[in-house]
Amino acid sequence: MDKTLNKGRPKIHGHTHPRTPTYRAWEGLRRRCNSSKYAYYGNYGGRGITYDKRWDRFETFLVDMGICPAGKSIDRKNVNKGYYKHNCRWATPKEQSNNMRNNRIVKIGSLSLNVTQ
Repeated sequence: MDKTLNKGRPKIHGHTHPRTPTYRAWEGLRRRCNSSKYAYYGNYGGRGITYDKRWDRFETFLVDMGICPAGKSIDRKNVNKGYYKHNCRWATPKEQSNNMRNNRIVKIGSLSLNVTQ
């Protein structure tokens, strides 16, 4: 078993060291929901955003979400709901900016778009 990359711990999934984008996304969502010391906690855990408790284990998060594609990060489809498999996706920065609470939505026929779109 190769222990050189994991500082003596057994290598389970290969995503902890060096910190991969997938692992950082997992760490970040848990920090946003759990740590009142986090600068933006008020926008997440402080307003009731939670995550699937199965995701306390990175391995379960990895099975549910897969590896983070290049150039993307974790995004909640419905910004008022938590981090759960059916409410999360890997999104580009543009997709994420079009999915923010402070966007102004304009309806054009059957389309709902934000002002910048």
